[in-house]
Amino acid sequence: MTHRDTEGCEFIRNWLLDRCGISFPPHKSDQLRQRLNKVQRDFGLGNLTEIAARLHADTAHDLQLAVMHAASTNHTYFFRETDVLADFRTKVLPTLANRDEIRIWSAACAGGDEAYTIAMIVAEVLGPAALRRTAILGTDISAPVIAEAEAATYGEGRLEHVRPDLIDRWFLPGESGRMVVRPELRHACTFRQMNLKSMPYPFRKSFQVVFCRNVLYYFERPDQIATLQALHDVTEPGGWLVTSVTENVRDAAHPWQPVANGIFRKGGDMNAPRPVRVLIVDDSAMVRKVLSMGLSADPRIQVMGTASNADAAWEIMQRDRPDVLTLDVEMPRTDGLTFLRHFLPHMPVPTVMISSLTRDGAQITMQAMEAGAVDVISKPSLGLATGLPAIMADICTRVRAAAHARVLVGRARRSVPQAANAALAPAPRATPAVFAIGSSTGGVQALSAILPEFPAESPGIAIVQHMPEGFTGPFAARLDSLCRMTVREAAHGDILTPGLILVAPGGTRHMTLERHGTAFRVALRPGDPVAFSRPSVDVLFESVAHSAGAQASAAILTGMGRDGSSGLLSIRRAGGRTYAQDEATSVVYGMPMAARDCGAAQEVLPLEEIPARMLQGLDEASAASRRRRDE
Repeated sequence: MTHRDTEGCEFIRNWLLDRCGISFPPHKSDQLRQRLNKVQRDFGLGNLTEIAARLHADTAHDLQLAVMHAASTNHTYFFRETDVLADFRTKVLPTLANRDEIRIWSAACAGGDEAYTIAMIVAEVLGPAALRRTAILGTDISAPVIAEAEAATYGEGRLEHVRPDLIDRWFLPGESGRMVVRPELRHACTFRQMNLKSMPYPFRKSFQVVFCRNVLYYFERPDQIATLQALHDVTEPGGWLVTSVTENVRDAAHPWQPVANGIFRKGGDMNAPRPVRVLIVDDSAMVRKVLSMGLSADPRIQVMGTASNADAAWEIMQRDRPDVLTLDVEMPRTDGLTFLRHFLPHMPVPTVMISSLTRDGAQITMQAMEAGAVDVISKPSLGLATGLPAIMADICTRVRAAAHARVLVGRARRSVPQAANAALAPAPRATPAVFAIGSSTGGVQALSAILPEFPAESPGIAIVQHMPEGFTGPFAARLDSLCRMTVREAAHGDILTPGLILVAPGGTRHMTLERHGTAFRVALRPGDPVAFSRPSVDVLFESVAHSAGAQASAAILTGMGRDGSSGLLSIRRAGGRTYAQDEATSVVYGMPMAARDCGAAQEVLPLEEIPARMLQGLDEASAASRRRRDE
């Protein structure tokens, strides 16, 4: 090379190291030059100095990607390094045989060769049906590599190490003699452009196996160590790391335990449930202490950190994503609602709001729940003395449930055209009818979405939504501003009439309905929790089955636990119509699943279809009743 070309090569080597973490020591300069020959030809550049000048200008995005692609890509093919893959078959895959979901990351996916190779081995060892529970993520820094992986079309040279029977089983003939990966393999693999140097990695779920082959030897030792630690952080306890036999990482300072040549394992039990990692955000040092002590007492929960304000919380979240956030509503500078609306679109972490019982606090909490928070709990206090353990037990239960919640960011209610409203209008009826709805985690959003769909003259609706005392009143007021029907918090002795929605007050009493002439009267009575809840959906539904029978229509919406399934079954046996929200639209699929599994729900429906079906079902029941009388 000329002196100027040597300078150009030096610039490119430094650029690759700074931008991508890819290391080409001086003794590998010839290798780098050879890899960049095609880049020179494709872009019409005469030498490395011209490439360096274009990179320095930092405006040639296509050239930057081409240089990264050329520098980071070896000659790749299917079933590369058979010794390592043999250990993957015999040592790694047997530990995953009984997993409900198999999650594998191919961190340098090499045009898809590695990801599809892994999928074929999974099918061969665990059976083709295992692909339906296998998710393989392939990533690479190069956009052309990802495009090639997604195209899933390969020439003979790439497939020369694939057995003929596997080619017949997993490939289809394509154009120009090329072969196309079958859909069964493609559906198990997803591809995404990603730089391994960009840490922490943005994954919600951990992997059981990480493949990181033929890439670490391009990294300087500090970047190798940092990458190995970052891979360790996103791997389950007892999980596996598969590297290339040519990568000398055994002597690097990292937490992986060597098992075989190119095979490493993370300490811990893969089958042990991982504790829920919680970040506590509250400006009160006392509340942070109370929550930390209470949550840490539960072995299924790990307090990963605390923050006194939104800025500190966001800094922690970007560095180490929690499973659940407990978030104070009222904080200085940036309040909880504003912070929630800021981070949820970018990092949908299940969030439990911590709120005082002030009127303003409760109203803001309702807005937070509509914005995507999954639950609300009352702010605990050391002054509660003997009552604190019971309160913390409830908080721990809610935090654990939140970890399994699906975050729905700002689900807006549909606007129903007037024609549709007329179609939904219930027919006049001579006998009284009643609707009943039960919900828990995610119910605030769900109810806010569907209750405005009921016409003003709909039968009265009784609702149990699991919420702390002091929050159901503001919630009812919020619903009243959205709905055609009148909504308020129920009081003892209230008469539930058409056009009225009553929400059971949170606290120490159950809500039941009793027949009162052509309407229904509310009774609020103290009692022990039923299905760990008070008020309980089961208690309300049992009373509805007794007082309304075939004139009842009831639905169980999103929520944790089993509350409501027994009562819904009673309504069905009494001749009423019964519905449950489906899994796809539920934040937590606990209560609706229990209702489905015990046979209580006649229909399982997406959330948005429930109002119309409740109205139609009641009309169908009335028509059937009239036919029986006529007979």
